Amino acid sequence: MVNSHFWAGFLLAPLAAAPALDTPAALLHRAGSTSDDHERLAILRQLRSHPDLDDALKKDMDPLIANVELWCGTDLCFFNYGRDHFKEDIAETSPLYPLHAFYRARMKTWSAFEYGGILNKEEWHGEANRLMEVVKAAYPENRIARMYLGETFPAPPLTPAPEGIPEWALLQREGLERLADIIHWWIDHRQQPNGLYGGGAGDDCEMWRWWVPILVAFKDEKVEAAQARLSRAILDDPHMAPGYWTHKGLDDVEHSSEPLSDTLAPMMLIDPDNPEWSRRALRIAELMETLWTGINQRGFLQFKSIYFDGEKVDPDPVRSFDAAYDARAVFPALILWLRTGDPKLTALFSRWMDAWVDITAREDSGKPAGVMPAFIHWPDGEVKGPKGDWRTVGFYHEPLYDWPSSLPAIAKTLLLAHHMTGDPKYMEPMRSMVALGHLAVVEDALVKHRVLTGSSEFESILLEKANPYTRYRLSGDRAPMLERLRENAAALGHNFEGFTLEPRFTDRVLHFPRRFDRSTLSGKLPDPQLLYSMATGDPGDVQYFPMNAVRWLTAPRDLAVLVTDAGTDRLEVELVNFAPSERNLRAELHLLAPGNYEVIPDGAVRTHLRVESGAARLDLHLPPGRLVRLSVHPAP
Repeated sequence: MVNSHFWAGFLLAPLAAAPALDTPAALLHRAGSTSDDHERLAILRQLRSHPDLDDALKKDMDPLIANVELWCGTDLCFFNYGRDHFKEDIAETSPLYPLHAFYRARMKTWSAFEYGGILNKEEWHGEANRLMEVVKAAYPENRIARMYLGETFPAPPLTPAPEGIPEWALLQREGLERLADIIHWWIDHRQQPNGLYGGGAGDDCEMWRWWVPILVAFKDEKVEAAQARLSRAILDDPHMAPGYWTHKGLDDVEHSSEPLSDTLAPMMLIDPDNPEWSRRALRIAELMETLWTGINQRGFLQFKSIYFDGEKVDPDPVRSFDAAYDARAVFPALILWLRTGDPKLTALFSRWMDAWVDITAREDSGKPAGVMPAFIHWPDGEVKGPKGDWRTVGFYHEPLYDWPSSLPAIAKTLLLAHHMTGDPKYMEPMRSMVALGHLAVVEDALVKHRVLTGSSEFESILLEKANPYTRYRLSGDRAPMLERLRENAAALGHNFEGFTLEPRFTDRVLHFPRRFDRSTLSGKLPDPQLLYSMATGDPGDVQYFPMNAVRWLTAPRDLAVLVTDAGTDRLEVELVNFAPSERNLRAELHLLAPGNYEVIPDGAVRTHLRVESGAARLDLHLPPGRLVRLSVHPAP
């Protein structure tokens, strides 16, 4: 409990008459009420040097100021889950305690987001709420404290749209604009000269995953330049010299692959003609073929360990597995394979997927025949963990590599092998998984297969659990998509600071709405995946087998796009230009097979398009303020 006698003399007494702006009482009130941490820091420094400051407070001022300095610094995650408070505790009887509680509550919130698999996140969020109530009681004007306690603060409204625009376009436009605003804020306020954002290279490199609707579906010059700065900074690091992250000690593939895959893959998607990216991707394939993999005792190519870098592979038998996560290490090379059809890559990746086809079909170590395992033991090519359980590797502190783990990555790689080779055997593991009731593991791959080929083989079961965009593509039902768009717009349209000023871990930037279970946001997170799918026609995420039928070479402002159908022989799109005048834009088409096509823009003259190997480009002229339908089909 805060000392009431002290408060009476230090803070409450001035309420009888308006205090001077520079009294200790007024300075502390201003420090607690502002939503700007840098302003708070300046006020606290002023208070610390005030001649009338009570000697009893001076001891507490120094650690408080030090903590605020840390919060205002460029190292966003200077604390970790092992520290439940900052440098020093401040007694609850101190008038400074509410400010100490303010930073402690924020730290606990973001630690719970980041380390929810290790911490008791409900307990940490509960303690954060208790602390924020202390802050709000002392400083009811503090907007950030109120936001953490569930109040919502809407963003400024967008420019009014013309009459008659369909709801999906209004909602998508709001989602794209708000997400672009958040990304631009991070670039303007957090990106450092070295390209990083303050969360460390291992997390900063993952930011592109939620940038995808802006970065990959559209062409935002500012966002592209920022991604290039980050990617080049990490790729040019001396530890990347062998072609893969190589540091003091070996790390597991999930973490060792991030600095390369999450920096090279986005550049290959937005700058595909740059030979630097192709060269780096080929180096990954070379490392895979000559260092990371070998022929197991059953005659199949597989990874030798979960721990490897650009120079060595961990020989420890406890870690000797080919894991589903290995697909992340070669993700950029998979993009290169998809875009070029390089026969050497076809041979390499097909041989690797052959091992997964073989092990899935076999009954092994208690694993039923037809079930895809999460790992393959080296060198015997069997499924057995150190403890004899085919489901569990048994040496990692999280179930990261246990069944079913990241098997969707292998499923999508199998689908890619099927797409590139035409060999039906690569579909068999997915068929057997469906037959045995494990649809969730292969669902993303099967959705891509359905959209890519038009096959109705799995359509009925996919429709039952489909995401909103996939449901629309399969059935024409827009209702779930509209509902999710509303949730997305509500999440992104409120509490801008929760996505900008507040995040302490750059791989959790969009997680702030998860604090709320009863607020108007209902705890729903933003949905960049939906925005990406609508704009590109890819029914799944961009990982492993990116199936973006189109990339719009224009900024994602005053524009809404819905790909209603796409495949190797067709593209149909609905577009709305919200600008007051005609808009000229170019589209880059990625899925269409070579051939001659007819382009039919709604209300405009038909044109013809010749598609060679690689991406084709299409120029469009969009009139303002109305829905336009575009159709691209084989020429008669």
